[in-house]
Amino acid sequence: MTQPITEITSTPPLFPDFAEAWSYRWMSVSLARRNIITRYTQTFLGPFWFVLQPLLLTGILTLVMGAILGAPSDGVPYVLFAGSGTVLWTTFSRSLTEVSISLVGSGAIFGKVYFPRILVPISAVMTAAADFTPVYALLLIGVFAYGLMPGWPLLMLPVFVLLTLLLALAAGLWLTVLDSYFRDTRLIVPFALQFLFYVSPIIYASSAIPERFRTLFSLNPIAGLLDAFRWSLIAGTPPPTLLEIGWVFVLGVVGLVVGLLIFARFERIIVDRI
Repeated sequence: MTQPITEITSTPPLFPDFAEAWSYRWMSVSLARRNIITRYTQTFLGPFWFVLQPLLLTGILTLVMGAILGAPSDGVPYVLFAGSGTVLWTTFSRSLTEVSISLVGSGAIFGKVYFPRILVPISAVMTAAADFTPVYALLLIGVFAYGLMPGWPLLMLPVFVLLTLLLALAAGLWLTVLDSYFRDTRLIVPFALQFLFYVSPIIYASSAIPERFRTLFSLNPIAGLLDAFRWSLIAGTPPPTLLEIGWVFVLGVVGLVVGLLIFARFERIIVDRI
């Protein structure tokens, strides 16, 4: 089998070489498999942790926010409201975190074998997607048990999940470059995500936001994603506006393009620094 020829020049490319990345696509699968196996090594529950964590968080939120504090949920059973919010949020936050530290975490591999570096953050997103697939299946079972299957909007659910992963990859590309220069980045990201958690409609409905804050609230792309995801999953949930979905899509695409530009510009420098 003829090996692909890699041309090395002093001028960094505008974008990562996607044709080369496609020829090495098997490497992204291998990296994702390695991430999953490493994560579950010497754990008693193994992959069940990724099912257990969202379930425990949903149970706590249902008890505290739903039963005790009576947080608004737009008429949806709070356990489904909280469950859908925590599952999509955990998908985003875990994907973003994994991508943001992916280059530094894979530094030992770079000195042993060559492959397109863009596959490292891509494999981090693939790892998160594989981890949470069983959780989405459980969520669908819960919606079915409540008799709230939404009908045709369910076809849009994979689209909103992919948008979530796209947004996480876009932001993660920026952060993984910063993390290779400033290790403070990985310390700041959890605080930023915690702030984003509370300003997103995960534990309360978007309808609870006062009118004077609606415009500012709508700038949060996670808010639009959560509303869209719930609409596609649970019957009777208010539909998102086209403006909300358009904003998320534009932000994700523009963020990804700029992230790829930054990644291609600093890729070789990053590998040397690591």
